Amino acid sequence: MFPGDIVIGDDDGVMIIPANIVDEVVEECTIMTIFEDFALEKVTEGHAIIGLYPPTDEKILVEFEIWKKNRN
Repeated sequence: MFPGDIVIGDDDGVMIIPANIVDEVVEECTIMTIFEDFALEKVTEGHAIIGLYPPTDEKILVEFEIWKKNRN
């Protein structure tokens, strides 16, 4: 650990994020959280989880991009 690093902890453990990649990690986490909202909505509508999460079907990623645009 170095000065400026970010330390995050909860009941599952502790993670240290190096200061030089904090912005990149925040961006990736934000996208993941938004995708999880999309996936939950799809499952609630009756979509199977297989191929949806993780997104192994390219069509899902296209649907996700459309879904994001419609939400903004």
